[in-house]
Amino acid sequence: MKQGRVFDWMNAASDDVFFDMPMNHSLMKQHFLNPIMAGITKPNPDYSVDRRRGGLAGLYKNLYVIEYVTKGAGYIEYRDIKKRVKKGDLYILNRGISAYYYSDKDDPYEKKWLNVLGNFFGELLAAVNITDPVFVISMNAEPYMDELLDVLKKADDHPTDDDVKKVAHVLSDLFYEINKQKTDVQKRSHQVSAEQIGNYITGHITTAPLIVSDIADRFGISERHLNRLFKQRYDCSPVVFITKRKIEYAEQLLIEGRYSVEEIAAILHYTGVDYFRKVFVAERGMSPMKWKAAFKTGNITR
Repeated sequence: MKQGRVFDWMNAASDDVFFDMPMNHSLMKQHFLNPIMAGITKPNPDYSVDRRRGGLAGLYKNLYVIEYVTKGAGYIEYRDIKKRVKKGDLYILNRGISAYYYSDKDDPYEKKWLNVLGNFFGELLAAVNITDPVFVISMNAEPYMDELLDVLKKADDHPTDDDVKKVAHVLSDLFYEINKQKTDVQKRSHQVSAEQIGNYITGHITTAPLIVSDIADRFGISERHLNRLFKQRYDCSPVVFITKRKIEYAEQLLIEGRYSVEEIAAILHYTGVDYFRKVFVAERGMSPMKWKAAFKTGNITR
């Protein structure tokens, strides 16, 4: 086992690397299946990999990446999109995608991962109709990841044809399970309404941070479908819906007068009072205290 690497584009010092083929251009040729690296990332608030850069990072960009989060949380940024991944999430980065992924500094993830090349992996993606640059699904993939790591750990950086076949077999089983989970998600997506989710949000304004990806997971649907439901029903995104409900609740708390602005920001799970004030001004055109004063004098109504 080796320790992870640190470059100007990657801080993987907390990795336990069980399998590691030296990266070079000859490995970029498309074969049946080439396992490249595999291991476990231990919790590290400074962990990050930036595949958006050139040089060696550019070589890594050509890898397929499949990772399963066993603890904590992290983020993936690509094409102006930011996805949060957490315990129980399996995610796949398609080859060629320029992505930046990193751990949540307050709750750094632990994850089991495999980097591969080869036509076989691309065919598996096509077979289950995964075309997104970054694919995330909540499922128990740990048994499959453990089996993959065990095979490659025993290979000791010198995989035989039998080792590669074993990896292909486990990946096939994993993708079969992914397809089952995807089908279940699609079925559930037809059974949930925007009103149900809206009521959940309204009822949990003060009891949960209300992260869109977590809400989608709770109702067993994709973030894309969640956004579609809200656009059709409320003509806004879930993020905007949550913000509006939070500001409405903040108004009620301001009217009651029992809490300071700082306390209201904390009650509504804002990261800080300054950010809360900024959001409030954007929604109401004035600070929380000015709004409170204007309401008391009757200059505004709810």
